[in-house]
Amino acid sequence: MPETQLRTTGQSRRHGPVAEGLQFPSRFVGGPIEPETAVTATPPRPHDEFATASVSLLSQVAGSSSIWPDTQRATRLNWKNSTRACLEYLLTFPGETWQARWDASPLGQGQITADEVGSRRTTGTSVIPGIRALYCLRVIQPTPLAFRRNPLPNYGVTFIAAQGDPLLDKYAAEVRAHQFRQVHRRDAINELCMPMTVQGVALSDVTPAALLHFTHENRKARCTLQPGSQVSNRLIGRGVWNVLHAMGHFPPSTPESMRAALLRGQLSVEELVDQYEVTNQAVRGLLIDYLTRRKADTDYSTLKELACKLTRHFWKNIEKINPDQKALRISPEDYATWRQTITVKDDGKPRVGQDSIVIALRSFYYDLHTWAADEPERWAVWVAPCPVPPSELRGLGVRRRRITNAPPSVPASASPSFLCWPTTSKPAMTAPASS
Repeated sequence: MPETQLRTTGQSRRHGPVAEGLQFPSRFVGGPIEPETAVTATPPRPHDEFATASVSLLSQVAGSSSIWPDTQRATRLNWKNSTRACLEYLLTFPGETWQARWDASPLGQGQITADEVGSRRTTGTSVIPGIRALYCLRVIQPTPLAFRRNPLPNYGVTFIAAQGDPLLDKYAAEVRAHQFRQVHRRDAINELCMPMTVQGVALSDVTPAALLHFTHENRKARCTLQPGSQVSNRLIGRGVWNVLHAMGHFPPSTPESMRAALLRGQLSVEELVDQYEVTNQAVRGLLIDYLTRRKADTDYSTLKELACKLTRHFWKNIEKINPDQKALRISPEDYATWRQTITVKDDGKPRVGQDSIVIALRSFYYDLHTWAADEPERWAVWVAPCPVPPSELRGLGVRRRRITNAPPSVPASASPSFLCWPTTSKPAMTAPASS
Protein backbone atom coordinates (compact mmCIF):
# COMPACT_ATOMS: atom_id res chain seq x y z
CA MET A 1 0.00 0.00 0.00
CA PRO A 2 1.40 3.45 -0.83
CA GLU A 3 2.56 5.19 2.28
CA THR A 4 0.52 8.27 1.46
CA GLN A 5 -2.65 6.34 2.13
CA LEU A 6 -1.62 5.93 5.74
CA ARG A 7 -1.18 9.62 6.45
CA THR A 8 -4.85 10.28 7.02
CA THR A 9 -5.89 11.08 10.56
CA GLY A 10 -8.59 8.45 10.65
CA GLN A 11 -10.94 10.91 12.34
CA SER A 12 -14.50 10.87 11.17
CA ARG A 13 -15.96 13.84 9.39
CA ARG A 14 -18.56 16.13 10.88
CA HIS A 15 -21.36 14.98 8.61
CA GLY A 16 -23.99 12.36 9.22
CA PRO A 17 -25.87 11.04 12.24
CA VAL A 18 -24.44 10.55 15.71
CA ALA A 19 -24.09 6.85 16.40
CA GLU A 20 -25.02 5.45 19.79
CA GLY A 21 -22.14 5.94 22.22
CA LEU A 22 -20.45 8.64 20.12
CA GLN A 23 -20.38 12.39 20.58
CA PHE A 24 -19.57 13.41 17.02
CA PRO A 25 -21.59 13.35 13.80
CA SER A 26 -19.92 10.89 11.47
CA ARG A 27 -20.32 9.41 8.02
CA PHE A 28 -18.48 6.34 9.29
CA VAL A 29 -21.24 4.72 11.33
CA GLY A 30 -22.64 2.43 8.66
CA GLY A 31 -21.80 0.83 5.37
CA PRO A 32 -22.31 -2.23 3.18
CA ILE A 33 -21.25 -4.63 5.96
CA GLU A 34 -23.27 -5.00 9.15
CA PRO A 35 -20.85 -5.07 12.13
CA GLU A 36 -21.19 -8.07 14.42
CA THR A 37 -18.89 -9.68 16.94
CA ALA A 38 -16.89 -12.77 15.96
CA VAL A 39 -18.08 -16.17 17.11
CA THR A 40 -16.16 -19.39 17.55
CA ALA A 41 -17.18 -22.97 18.22
CA THR A 42 -14.01 -23.62 20.23
CA PRO A 43 -12.57 -20.69 22.20
CA PRO A 44 -8.77 -20.60 21.85
CA ARG A 45 -6.91 -21.92 24.87
CA PRO A 46 -3.27 -22.14 23.72
CA HIS A 47 -1.89 -23.39 27.06
CA ASP A 48 -4.87 -25.13 28.70
CA GLU A 49 -8.12 -24.09 30.31
CA PHE A 50 -7.37 -21.84 33.28
CA ALA A 51 -10.90 -20.67 34.20
CA THR A 52 -10.66 -22.13 37.73
CA ALA A 53 -6.89 -22.66 38.03
CA SER A 54 -5.11 -21.87 41.28
CA VAL A 55 -3.24 -18.63 41.91
CA SER A 56 -0.01 -20.58 42.24
CA LEU A 57 -0.40 -22.38 38.90
CA LEU A 58 -1.38 -19.28 36.97
CA SER A 59 1.45 -17.18 38.37
CA GLN A 60 3.92 -19.92 37.44
CA VAL A 61 2.56 -20.12 33.88
CA ALA A 62 2.65 -16.33 33.54
CA GLY A 63 6.40 -16.38 34.13
CA SER A 64 7.12 -19.49 32.07
CA SER A 65 10.18 -19.44 29.81
CA SER A 66 8.54 -22.02 27.53
CA ILE A 67 5.81 -19.53 26.60
CA TRP A 68 8.00 -16.45 26.35
CA PRO A 69 11.51 -17.80 25.64
CA ASP A 70 12.78 -14.48 24.27
CA THR A 71 11.88 -12.60 27.46
CA GLN A 72 14.52 -11.91 30.09
CA ARG A 73 14.37 -13.83 33.37
CA ALA A 74 13.88 -10.67 35.43
CA THR A 75 10.95 -9.66 33.26
CA ARG A 76 9.31 -13.07 33.58
CA LEU A 77 9.75 -12.95 37.35
CA ASN A 78 8.05 -9.56 37.36
CA TRP A 79 5.14 -11.01 35.36
CA LYS A 80 4.86 -13.90 37.80
CA ASN A 81 4.64 -11.65 40.86
CA SER A 82 2.34 -9.20 39.13
CA THR A 83 -0.03 -11.98 38.06
CA ARG A 84 -0.21 -13.22 41.63
CA ALA A 85 -1.03 -9.71 42.86
CA CYS A 86 -3.74 -9.31 40.23
CA LEU A 87 -5.33 -12.68 41.03
CA GLU A 88 -5.29 -11.98 44.77
CA TYR A 89 -7.16 -8.76 44.04
CA LEU A 90 -9.75 -10.65 41.97
CA LEU A 91 -10.26 -13.17 44.78
CA THR A 92 -11.96 -10.41 46.78
CA PHE A 93 -14.90 -10.46 44.32
CA PRO A 94 -17.61 -13.14 43.92
CA GLY A 95 -17.51 -15.70 41.16
CA GLU A 96 -16.66 -19.31 40.38
CA THR A 97 -14.22 -18.43 37.58
CA TRP A 98 -11.56 -15.78 37.07
CA GLN A 99 -13.67 -14.26 34.30
CA ALA A 100 -16.66 -13.92 36.64
CA ARG A 101 -14.51 -12.28 39.31
CA TRP A 102 -13.00 -9.96 36.73
CA ASP A 103 -16.44 -8.94 35.47
CA ALA A 104 -17.55 -8.22 39.04
CA SER A 105 -14.55 -6.02 39.82
CA PRO A 106 -14.29 -2.26 39.18
CA LEU A 107 -11.13 -3.03 37.22
CA GLY A 108 -12.96 -5.40 34.90
CA GLN A 109 -15.84 -2.95 34.49
CA GLY A 110 -13.43 -0.24 33.40
CA GLN A 111 -14.29 1.97 36.38
CA ILE A 112 -10.74 2.28 37.72
CA THR A 113 -7.20 2.03 36.41
CA ALA A 114 -4.76 -0.70 37.33
CA ASP A 115 -2.63 1.78 39.26
CA GLU A 116 -5.50 2.18 41.72
CA VAL A 117 -5.20 -1.54 42.51
CA GLY A 118 -1.45 -1.70 42.73
CA SER A 119 1.62 0.06 41.39
CA ARG A 120 5.30 0.07 42.17
CA ARG A 121 4.85 3.37 43.97
CA THR A 122 2.07 2.11 46.26
CA THR A 123 2.60 -1.62 46.78
CA GLY A 124 5.95 -2.26 45.12
CA THR A 125 4.21 -4.43 42.49
CA SER A 126 2.22 -3.20 39.51
CA VAL A 127 -0.67 -5.36 38.35
CA ILE A 128 -0.35 -4.18 34.74
CA PRO A 129 2.07 -6.98 33.69
CA GLY A 130 -0.26 -9.48 35.38
CA ILE A 131 -3.24 -8.20 33.46
CA ARG A 132 -1.25 -8.49 30.25
CA ALA A 133 -0.32 -12.11 31.05
CA LEU A 134 -3.92 -13.06 31.90
CA TYR A 135 -5.11 -11.57 28.61
CA CYS A 136 -2.45 -13.42 26.63
CA LEU A 137 -3.17 -16.73 28.36
CA ARG A 138 -6.89 -16.30 27.56
CA VAL A 139 -7.82 -16.41 31.24
CA ILE A 140 -9.66 -13.09 31.03
CA GLN A 141 -11.68 -11.56 28.19
CA PRO A 142 -11.92 -7.79 28.83
CA THR A 143 -14.38 -5.29 27.45
CA PRO A 144 -13.06 -2.59 25.09
CA LEU A 145 -13.51 -0.04 27.87
CA ALA A 146 -11.47 -2.06 30.39
CA PHE A 147 -8.81 -2.74 27.77
CA ARG A 148 -8.55 0.91 26.79
CA ARG A 149 -8.47 2.21 30.37
CA ASN A 150 -5.21 0.35 30.96
CA PRO A 151 -3.01 0.77 27.86
CA LEU A 152 -0.55 -2.06 27.19
CA PRO A 153 2.34 -0.83 24.99
CA ASN A 154 3.50 -3.39 22.39
CA TYR A 155 0.80 -5.76 23.57
CA GLY A 156 0.72 -7.53 20.22
CA VAL A 157 4.23 -8.93 20.48
CA THR A 158 3.55 -10.60 23.83
CA PHE A 159 0.12 -11.81 22.72
CA ILE A 160 1.35 -13.40 19.48
CA ALA A 161 4.19 -15.18 21.29
CA ALA A 162 1.71 -16.80 23.68
CA GLN A 163 -0.77 -18.02 21.04
CA GLY A 164 1.33 -20.46 19.02
CA ASP A 165 -0.92 -19.75 16.02
CA PRO A 166 0.76 -20.24 12.61
CA LEU A 167 -1.85 -18.02 10.91
CA LEU A 168 -1.15 -15.21 13.37
CA ASP A 169 2.60 -15.64 12.82
CA LYS A 170 1.99 -15.38 9.07
CA TYR A 171 0.02 -12.18 9.63
CA ALA A 172 2.90 -10.68 11.63
CA ALA A 173 5.30 -11.55 8.82
CA GLU A 174 2.97 -9.92 6.27
CA VAL A 175 2.87 -6.77 8.38
CA ARG A 176 6.66 -6.62 8.52
CA ALA A 177 6.81 -6.98 4.72
CA HIS A 178 4.09 -4.38 4.09
CA GLN A 179 4.97 -0.85 3.02
CA PHE A 180 4.15 0.63 6.40
CA ARG A 181 6.09 3.04 8.50
CA GLN A 182 7.39 1.48 11.69
CA VAL A 183 4.65 3.11 13.77
CA HIS A 184 1.99 1.70 11.45
CA ARG A 185 3.54 -1.77 11.62
CA ARG A 186 3.30 -1.64 15.39
CA ASP A 187 -0.30 -0.43 15.23
CA ALA A 188 -1.26 -3.13 12.72
CA ILE A 189 -0.01 -5.78 15.15
CA ASN A 190 -1.60 -4.30 18.29
CA GLU A 191 -4.90 -3.44 16.62
CA LEU A 192 -5.50 -7.01 15.51
CA CYS A 193 -4.63 -8.53 18.88
CA MET A 194 -7.08 -6.20 20.62
CA PRO A 195 -10.28 -7.56 18.98
CA MET A 196 -8.98 -11.12 19.26
CA THR A 197 -8.57 -10.57 23.01
CA VAL A 198 -11.84 -8.70 23.53
CA GLN A 199 -13.94 -11.06 21.41
CA GLY A 200 -12.16 -14.20 22.61
CA VAL A 201 -11.40 -15.64 19.18
CA ALA A 202 -8.49 -16.83 17.05
CA LEU A 203 -7.43 -15.08 13.85
CA SER A 204 -9.27 -17.68 11.79
CA ASP A 205 -12.52 -16.40 13.37
CA VAL A 206 -11.89 -12.72 12.59
CA THR A 207 -14.24 -11.56 9.84
CA PRO A 208 -14.73 -8.13 8.24
CA ALA A 209 -17.90 -7.73 10.30
CA ALA A 210 -16.03 -8.60 13.51
CA LEU A 211 -13.28 -6.09 12.80
CA LEU A 212 -15.86 -3.38 12.07
CA HIS A 213 -17.71 -4.27 15.28
CA PHE A 214 -14.55 -3.83 17.32
CA THR A 215 -13.74 -0.57 15.53
CA HIS A 216 -17.11 0.86 16.57
CA GLU A 217 -16.89 -0.48 20.13
CA ASN A 218 -13.35 0.81 20.51
CA ARG A 219 -14.44 4.24 19.35
CA LYS A 220 -17.25 4.26 21.92
CA ALA A 221 -14.78 3.30 24.66
CA ARG A 222 -12.40 6.08 23.65
CA CYS A 223 -15.27 8.59 23.64
CA THR A 224 -16.13 7.47 27.18
CA LEU A 225 -12.54 7.86 28.37
CA GLN A 226 -11.91 11.13 26.48
CA PRO A 227 -15.30 12.84 26.19
CA GLY A 228 -15.39 15.75 23.77
CA SER A 229 -11.99 14.98 22.25
CA GLN A 230 -11.84 14.61 18.48
CA VAL A 231 -8.88 12.25 18.95
CA SER A 232 -11.18 9.82 20.76
CA ASN A 233 -13.24 9.53 17.59
CA ARG A 234 -10.32 8.07 15.64
CA LEU A 235 -10.99 4.88 13.72
CA ILE A 236 -8.48 2.10 14.32
CA GLY A 237 -7.84 -1.13 12.45
CA ARG A 238 -7.35 0.33 8.97
CA GLY A 239 -3.88 -1.21 8.64
CA VAL A 240 -5.22 -4.54 9.92
CA TRP A 241 -7.89 -4.49 7.25
CA ASN A 242 -5.35 -3.77 4.50
CA VAL A 243 -3.07 -6.65 5.47
CA LEU A 244 -5.84 -9.21 6.00
CA HIS A 245 -7.37 -8.24 2.65
CA ALA A 246 -4.00 -8.59 0.92
CA MET A 247 -3.50 -12.00 2.56
CA GLY A 248 -6.80 -13.22 1.10
CA HIS A 249 -8.21 -13.68 4.60
CA PHE A 250 -11.38 -11.79 3.70
CA PRO A 251 -13.91 -12.88 1.03
CA PRO A 252 -13.16 -11.50 -2.46
CA SER A 253 -16.24 -9.25 -2.38
CA THR A 254 -14.97 -7.39 0.70
CA PRO A 255 -14.08 -3.71 0.10
CA GLU A 256 -10.34 -3.19 -0.16
CA SER A 257 -10.23 -0.60 2.63
CA MET A 258 -11.97 -0.16 5.96
CA ARG A 259 -12.87 3.36 4.89
CA ALA A 260 -14.93 1.98 2.01
CA ALA A 261 -16.54 -0.60 4.30
CA LEU A 262 -17.43 2.02 6.91
CA LEU A 263 -18.46 4.88 4.67
CA ARG A 264 -22.16 5.50 4.73
CA GLY A 265 -23.27 6.19 1.18
CA GLN A 266 -26.21 8.30 0.13
CA LEU A 267 -29.33 7.40 2.07
CA SER A 268 -32.75 7.14 0.54
CA VAL A 269 -35.34 9.76 1.43
CA GLU A 270 -37.03 7.24 3.73
CA GLU A 271 -33.74 6.60 5.54
CA LEU A 272 -33.05 10.33 5.86
CA VAL A 273 -36.37 10.75 7.67
CA ASP A 274 -36.41 7.48 9.62
CA GLN A 275 -33.03 8.07 11.27
CA TYR A 276 -34.81 10.64 13.47
CA GLU A 277 -37.64 8.26 14.49
CA VAL A 278 -40.75 10.34 13.87
CA THR A 279 -43.67 9.13 15.99
CA ASN A 280 -46.54 10.50 13.91
CA GLN A 281 -46.65 8.24 10.87
CA ALA A 282 -48.85 10.60 8.86
CA VAL A 283 -46.34 13.41 9.26
CA ARG A 284 -43.53 10.96 8.51
CA GLY A 285 -45.24 10.18 5.21
CA LEU A 286 -45.67 13.87 4.48
CA LEU A 287 -41.98 14.59 5.10
CA ILE A 288 -40.99 11.71 2.83
CA ASP A 289 -43.32 12.93 0.08
CA TYR A 290 -42.11 16.51 0.46
CA LEU A 291 -38.41 15.61 0.37
CA THR A 292 -39.00 13.26 -2.57
CA ARG A 293 -40.56 16.16 -4.47
CA ARG A 294 -37.68 18.46 -3.52
CA LYS A 295 -35.11 15.84 -4.49
CA ALA A 296 -35.65 16.61 -8.19
CA ASP A 297 -34.19 20.13 -7.88
CA THR A 298 -31.82 19.68 -4.91
CA ASP A 299 -28.41 18.09 -4.53
CA TYR A 300 -27.94 15.36 -1.93
CA SER A 301 -26.07 17.50 0.59
CA THR A 302 -28.79 20.15 0.61
CA LEU A 303 -31.51 17.49 0.76
CA LYS A 304 -29.84 15.88 3.78
CA GLU A 305 -29.62 19.23 5.58
CA LEU A 306 -33.26 19.96 4.76
CA ALA A 307 -34.31 16.56 6.15
CA CYS A 308 -32.42 17.32 9.34
CA LYS A 309 -33.99 20.76 9.73
CA LEU A 310 -37.57 19.69 9.08
CA THR A 311 -37.47 16.29 10.77
CA ARG A 312 -35.06 16.61 13.64
CA HIS A 313 -35.07 20.31 14.45
CA PHE A 314 -38.74 21.03 13.67
CA TRP A 315 -41.09 18.09 13.95
CA LYS A 316 -39.24 16.01 16.56
CA ASN A 317 -39.11 19.07 18.82
CA ILE A 318 -42.80 19.76 18.20
CA GLU A 319 -43.59 16.18 19.26
CA LYS A 320 -41.66 16.75 22.48
CA ILE A 321 -43.45 20.04 23.15
CA ASN A 322 -46.91 18.73 22.26
CA PRO A 323 -47.12 14.94 21.95
CA ASP A 324 -50.76 15.24 20.81
CA GLN A 325 -49.89 17.40 17.79
CA LYS A 326 -51.38 15.70 14.72
CA ALA A 327 -51.25 18.33 11.96
CA LEU A 328 -49.15 21.29 10.87
CA ARG A 329 -51.36 23.91 12.48
CA ILE A 330 -49.01 24.97 15.28
CA SER A 331 -50.29 27.21 18.04
CA PRO A 332 -48.39 30.47 18.72
CA GLU A 333 -47.52 29.20 22.20
CA ASP A 334 -46.03 25.95 20.87
CA TYR A 335 -44.19 27.86 18.15
CA ALA A 336 -42.67 30.23 20.72
CA THR A 337 -41.52 27.26 22.80
CA TRP A 338 -40.11 25.55 19.71
CA ARG A 339 -38.35 28.74 18.61
CA GLN A 340 -36.58 28.82 21.96
CA THR A 341 -35.43 25.20 21.65
CA ILE A 342 -33.46 25.86 18.47
CA THR A 343 -31.49 28.73 19.99
CA VAL A 344 -29.12 26.21 21.59
CA LYS A 345 -27.57 22.95 20.41
CA ASP A 346 -27.74 19.64 22.24
CA ASP A 347 -24.49 20.44 24.06
CA GLY A 348 -25.91 23.73 25.37
CA LYS A 349 -23.85 25.97 23.09
CA PRO A 350 -25.60 28.75 21.12
CA ARG A 351 -26.83 27.65 17.70
CA VAL A 352 -25.57 29.86 14.88
CA GLY A 353 -27.81 28.29 12.23
CA GLN A 354 -31.20 29.34 13.62
CA ASP A 355 -32.10 31.47 10.58
CA SER A 356 -31.61 28.61 8.13
CA ILE A 357 -33.94 26.37 10.15
CA VAL A 358 -36.65 29.03 10.30
CA ILE A 359 -36.33 29.76 6.56
CA ALA A 360 -36.54 26.03 5.72
CA LEU A 361 -39.66 25.74 7.87
CA ARG A 362 -41.32 28.79 6.26
CA SER A 363 -40.54 27.48 2.78
CA PHE A 364 -41.98 24.11 3.75
CA TYR A 365 -45.34 25.65 4.62
CA TYR A 366 -45.47 27.87 1.54
CA ASP A 367 -44.42 25.04 -0.77
CA LEU A 368 -47.33 22.96 0.51
CA HIS A 369 -49.70 25.87 -0.04
CA THR A 370 -48.44 26.36 -3.61
CA TRP A 371 -48.48 22.67 -4.51
CA ALA A 372 -51.98 22.25 -3.10
CA ALA A 373 -53.32 24.59 -5.79
CA ASP A 374 -52.15 22.16 -8.51
CA GLU A 375 -52.54 18.85 -6.64
CA PRO A 376 -55.20 19.36 -3.97
CA GLU A 377 -55.84 15.64 -3.61
CA ARG A 378 -52.23 15.14 -2.43
CA TRP A 379 -51.28 18.30 -0.54
CA ALA A 380 -54.41 20.24 0.46
CA VAL A 381 -54.98 18.24 3.62
CA TRP A 382 -51.67 19.54 4.97
CA VAL A 383 -52.16 23.23 4.16
CA ALA A 384 -52.03 25.29 7.36
CA PRO A 385 -51.08 28.83 8.36
CA CYS A 386 -47.32 29.26 8.49
CA PRO A 387 -46.37 29.60 12.17
CA VAL A 388 -43.33 31.77 11.37
CA PRO A 389 -44.36 35.39 12.01
CA PRO A 390 -43.20 38.14 9.60
CA SER A 391 -40.99 39.55 12.36
CA GLU A 392 -38.70 36.53 11.99
CA LEU A 393 -37.63 37.80 8.56
CA ARG A 394 -36.52 41.20 9.77
CA GLY A 395 -32.79 41.68 9.92
CA LEU A 396 -31.86 38.61 7.89
CA GLY A 397 -30.11 40.73 5.27
CA VAL A 398 -28.21 42.61 7.95
CA ARG A 399 -27.04 39.38 9.55
CA ARG A 400 -26.02 38.02 6.16
CA ARG A 401 -23.94 41.12 5.39
CA ARG A 402 -22.38 40.94 8.85
CA ILE A 403 -21.08 37.45 8.07
CA THR A 404 -20.01 38.38 4.52
CA ASN A 405 -18.13 41.49 5.62
CA ALA A 406 -16.67 40.06 8.82
CA PRO A 407 -12.82 40.26 8.92
CA PRO A 408 -10.93 36.95 8.81
CA SER A 409 -10.04 37.27 12.49
CA VAL A 410 -13.72 37.09 13.47
CA PRO A 411 -14.89 33.45 13.69
CA ALA A 412 -18.02 32.45 11.83
CA SER A 413 -19.65 31.51 15.11
CA ALA A 414 -19.59 35.19 16.16
CA SER A 415 -22.55 35.95 13.91
CA PRO A 416 -25.74 34.01 13.10
CA SER A 417 -25.57 32.17 9.82
CA PHE A 418 -27.87 32.84 6.86
CA LEU A 419 -28.71 30.41 4.12
CA CYS A 420 -30.67 31.06 0.94
CA TRP A 421 -34.23 29.86 0.47
CA PRO A 422 -34.13 26.07 0.03
CA THR A 423 -36.77 26.20 -2.68
CA THR A 424 -36.95 27.59 -6.17
CA SER A 425 -40.20 29.42 -5.58
CA LYS A 426 -40.08 32.80 -3.86
CA PRO A 427 -42.33 32.74 -0.76
CA ALA A 428 -45.13 35.22 -0.48
CA MET A 429 -44.72 37.93 2.11
CA THR A 430 -48.21 37.45 3.50
CA ALA A 431 -49.51 34.27 5.06
CA PRO A 432 -52.10 32.30 3.11
CA ALA A 433 -55.61 32.10 4.32
CA SER A 434 -56.26 29.41 6.88
CA SER A 435 -57.63 26.19 5.50
